[in-house]
Amino acid sequence: MAAPPESVAAVVERALTDRRPMARYLTGAAALMTAVLRRALPTRDVDTVTGVMMGLPTRVAD
Repeated sequence: MAAPPESVAAVVERALTDRRPMARYLTGAAALMTAVLRRALPTRDVDTVTGVMMGLPTRVAD
């Protein structure tokens, strides 16, 4: 599910040269799923879903 290095390099270049960089840049096969989630959920929830899918521990409530 990883993006090819050329694709990632192009996105990194864009992030470094944008006048107003975004908080997130998408590449690879997961980009479509993430784009759909971003439209439906707040950023914090998208980050939580992504972390769970990657097997990262969830945050403890404050």
